[in-house]
Amino acid sequence: MNLLNTRSARIAPGPGVLFRRRAVNKGSAIAMDSSPLAVAGLAARPSVVSRADSRGKHRLAFAGIFLFTLLLYTRPQEIMPGLFGWLQLPKIVGISSVLIYIASKLGAGERLIIWATEMKMITLLWALGLLFAPVAASPGDSFNVLFDPLIKIWIIFAMQIALVDTRIRFRAMMGIIVFCQALYSLHSIRTFLTGGYSEMASFQSRISGWGADLGNPNDIAGVLALMAPLSVICALLQRGWKRLLFFACTGVTAVAILFTYSRSGFLALIASCGLLIWKASRGRRVKTLLPVAVLAAVLFVAAPGKYMTRLSTIFYPQTDPTNSAQERQEHMLRAADLAIRRPIVGVGMGNFHIYAIKEMRAHNAYLETAAELGVVGLIAFLVINFAPLRSLRRIERETAVDGPRPDLEKHIVSACLQASFVAFVFYAFFASIQYDNYLYTLVAFAVAFRRIHVAEVHAGAASYGDEAPESTTLVRPAGGSLWRSRLFRGRRMKGIL
Repeated sequence: MNLLNTRSARIAPGPGVLFRRRAVNKGSAIAMDSSPLAVAGLAARPSVVSRADSRGKHRLAFAGIFLFTLLLYTRPQEIMPGLFGWLQLPKIVGISSVLIYIASKLGAGERLIIWATEMKMITLLWALGLLFAPVAASPGDSFNVLFDPLIKIWIIFAMQIALVDTRIRFRAMMGIIVFCQALYSLHSIRTFLTGGYSEMASFQSRISGWGADLGNPNDIAGVLALMAPLSVICALLQRGWKRLLFFACTGVTAVAILFTYSRSGFLALIASCGLLIWKASRGRRVKTLLPVAVLAAVLFVAAPGKYMTRLSTIFYPQTDPTNSAQERQEHMLRAADLAIRRPIVGVGMGNFHIYAIKEMRAHNAYLETAAELGVVGLIAFLVINFAPLRSLRRIERETAVDGPRPDLEKHIVSACLQASFVAFVFYAFFASIQYDNYLYTLVAFAVAFRRIHVAEVHAGAASYGDEAPESTTLVRPAGGSLWRSRLFRGRRMKGIL
């Protein structure tokens, strides 16, 4: 054997700092294709399985991104300006976290960025915004979006998918969202009961949200609809009073959405609840429809009369006395017209308002993205939304009781995260939220969860040698896909939330 070939075979290619190196050995590629991950339908990417021993490390960097996420969504400097207004705490924690992350990763010899499909699509959005900025009507508006929300989203997303690499960390990050969900919901209900209406005249005596970013009642409603399935995860994985507490949190969230008078938030909530009910009632859907119908009727009766009138404008927009529904239609038509007339080079990121009526947004994330970034930008945005749904559905099937790798926790998480994505998909039809932090946090959750699943499958397969353990033949449970079956009830689930 040639000495050079022998030396090459002994030296495994290590990962780069920003980009992973391709395998130089055909045998490695063949081995990877025949691995248990490929059998499971989840291709074993080098970015997922390389350096598996690093999972759970970089604790200081994770603590930084955890604290920054908490500050980002609680926004203490806006809610309590007298106490925190003078201190730019989120900015200080954010910059410190980035520096710690870079130092920790470089010190461990690991790459800084994991180029998951969703990460590539966010990068593509940023690149298109930068490319179209010189030909935009207002390049300054493009650069404002590029370097204020989008670059921050890109950095936070990269850190979250790299650092949230264990179940414990995933639960901790999800706990932030559930905590904020309860906080937002209770604040919204209190605001409604005390008459704390929004100062914006266009909302006409509707409650204000939480801080500057969620001051719009429609935004707070959409975010709550997106968050609600996460509290369902906690409820289904708990017992006793804790389960009741989390279900109560979900109910409070539904009431808070009703008090916003938001039509888009209501549709997003109905969509996510409908998907969860469909998954939870498998095998007994007819029996489930009756209590669900009763609950829906109670909510409709409890809803204020003005809200019922407002909801009716979904089907009859011309009857809206505030002209809000009519204006939304005009904005959507304007965005669709721009997207058709400029399919390759859009009007530029953040520039739609120049072409809109009254300098307003399109109130549709898909149409506004197409108008500003062309068909390529729209495809990238759609991939960001729907690629996680596909992988979550695959994990849900695989971890079902009758699947090859039964796992109650993963099964519930994958199903409920799908409901959150469905809520966002519906809400995005009525709001320009393509650069919303909450969307990309949800996508980061899905990517991190997918990587955790693949890493655990790979580790489990490695413990059995070259072949994965054969799954035991299991009987389909009588209950739905989210309820505990007899098989799962008999198991002791350690460390679940």
